[in-house]
Amino acid sequence: MVSALRTFEADPVRDDSLVWTESARALAILAVVLQHSTEPLLTTLPTSAVSWVSAVAVNSATRWAAPLFIMVSGALLLRPEYAQGGAFEFYKRRAARVASFLFWIAAYAIVLVLSGRLSAGLAWKGIVDGTLYYHLWFLYAITGLYAVTPLLRLVRGSVSAPAWRSLTLLAILIAVVYAVCLKFWWVSSSGGPVLFLPYVGYYMAGSVLSGLARGTISRGILCGGLLLCVTASAVGVVVFTDLYGNLYFGRYFHGNFSPPVVLGTFCVFQLLREMDWHSELLSALSRASFAIYILHPVPLVCLAWAFGTARSITGALLFAVSAFCLTALMAKCFYANRVFRRVA
Repeated sequence: MVSALRTFEADPVRDDSLVWTESARALAILAVVLQHSTEPLLTTLPTSAVSWVSAVAVNSATRWAAPLFIMVSGALLLRPEYAQGGAFEFYKRRAARVASFLFWIAAYAIVLVLSGRLSAGLAWKGIVDGTLYYHLWFLYAITGLYAVTPLLRLVRGSVSAPAWRSLTLLAILIAVVYAVCLKFWWVSSSGGPVLFLPYVGYYMAGSVLSGLARGTISRGILCGGLLLCVTASAVGVVVFTDLYGNLYFGRYFHGNFSPPVVLGTFCVFQLLREMDWHSELLSALSRASFAIYILHPVPLVCLAWAFGTARSITGALLFAVSAFCLTALMAKCFYANRVFRRVA
């Protein structure tokens, strides 16, 4: 695994105070693969099955993954020293990354149409509203956050630290309320170009929490808070699924803006800052995280085709390990090719 990852050539974080972001991205991508490997169990098994409850628990323990990526981006891109940075220079530096996003969205659309899983019309609709494939929403969210980053930098440089924290809290609360309305009162969901808006709060929170002095919150409190949030998320899924008779309402507690997930993500973010882990493997995983994120559904689909959908938590965990290793090898091949390296 390590040898497969050594070939990744993205620059590591050079600021020693931000080395922890490498471990954050590495652990987040591991959690993403684990989360997506256990998803099928939630929808295919009866809710009375032990493996279903186990899948709920494992899934609940990984829901912080995608929001953590966004918080890390906020910690890196909304630093106070960047408050006066020019918009043009920022967009110029991000153009290649956004181009790679467009490449992968187009690639998935072409494969889905050619394989007969989607018609051209449905594929186009998925491209427009961000629902083409289950993990591609993240590319839309990050692109939107890139678009508003110069504005957010300007705001941060123009207001006091307490005001910035208040704006961050307001953005998070709006997202939480919106998620409740979306799930329980059938409010229309907005996707595509504005899919990023609820994530602005997470993005800003990354800059706020990264500014806290280490030791402000003890590791014991953070670990206890994370355990409580994971438990609340899992219990919420089980109770609401039983109460409403279907998984739709129970999955609210797995949403990125349910209070347990929001607070749990904050706890993970701070824990990783406090622990400040660093190793060659974590650094390599961090640099490979985008390629693994984009490619990991491919081996998951192939494994399901070859062996059938996992029917137990053990099978799902084996799928997760296998998919992660296969994706790392696929990513290595991409990075070894000068053309594909540009989009990975």
